[in-house]
Amino acid sequence: MIDNPSPFENNEVKVVDTSHIQRDALEKRHMAAYAIGHFSNDLCAAGWFFYLSYFLTFVLGFSGEQAGIVILAG
Repeated sequence: MIDNPSPFENNEVKVVDTSHIQRDALEKRHMAAYAIGHFSNDLCAAGWFFYLSYFLTFVLGFSGEQAGIVILAG
């Protein structure tokens, strides 16, 4: 007989009380604030990538493929 059996070999069903768990802890105003912050971050990144692709192709003379590889490498 094994003194310390594996917990996976136990067929006992345990009931867990989940009444105290709150699923959506953030309020709507907090989610809106995060969404606005994330939108401004993405807008800044899109502007940066647009400028970088323009700079690489028209100022430095890279081809579109080379500029894409440089941007993807970053």
